Amino acid sequence: MNLQKKFQEDSSSQVIRVNTMEVNKKYPIIGAERITANFGFTVVMRIKEQPIKVVNVYLPKRYSAIVSDEDIEL
Repeated sequence: MNLQKKFQEDSSSQVIRVNTMEVNKKYPIIGAERITANFGFTVVMRIKEQPIKVVNVYLPKRYSAIVSDEDIEL
C-alpha cells in the first residue's frame, strides 16, 4: 500500500457505534487494536463501511473479551 492511500484512509476514518451497523451485513476488517479507553481495555476494529470509507468501531467489553491477541495480529 502506498503512503498516499494510507494517509487518505487515516484522515478519512471516523468512529461509529456498534448499534448503528447493519445486522447481517459483512464489513471487511482492515485491522484491530487493543487499547485502554476511559472505562478499561477494549478493542477497536477498523472496517470498511463503503468502498472508500474507513471507520473505527469500539467493541463493548462483552465482545472485546472474546477477541484474542492472535485474532488481532491477523
